[in-house]
Amino acid sequence: MSQEDRRATAVLVVMASLVLLAGGTWFVGSLSAERRAAEARWEERGPSSYAYTVSYCGGMCASCPVRVTVRDGAVVDAVAEEPGCTAPDPADALTVEDLFDAAGNADQWLSSGSTTITYDARWGFPRLIETTCGEGTSDCGSSLSAADFTPLS
Repeated sequence: MSQEDRRATAVLVVMASLVLLAGGTWFVGSLSAERRAAEARWEERGPSSYAYTVSYCGGMCASCPVRVTVRDGAVVDAVAEEPGCTAPDPADALTVEDLFDAAGNADQWLSSGSTTITYDARWGFPRLIETTCGEGTSDCGSSLSAADFTPLS
């Protein structure tokens, strides 16, 4: 390869790297903007008392849905919805704010696989946080989902 060919190849590699970096920055920025909009929607509309069902699965597991009741921002009850599942102590159950924290941490896993976060259109809370394994790995995907959201008076 001639010196001119090496120079042309180096320029192409640098240009391609810049394009990928700009695209990655836009993608991560758009996730952050979407999350900020969802958090604003939750802060504007979200009740301090509510109930919802949360399910988590990591690797190869069965999802164990738990009905969580929150009053004035604190978990007061957590009940497993399926036989054979164990509910966490209410002190360890997740609030909607905990779901936002999980969504924020999921953004950091983008380089190891893919992460998809779906926010509730009305209330803004993370409805689904799904990660998949990076190439060459197995049993590392996970999902955290929230369903059956009910505001309480």
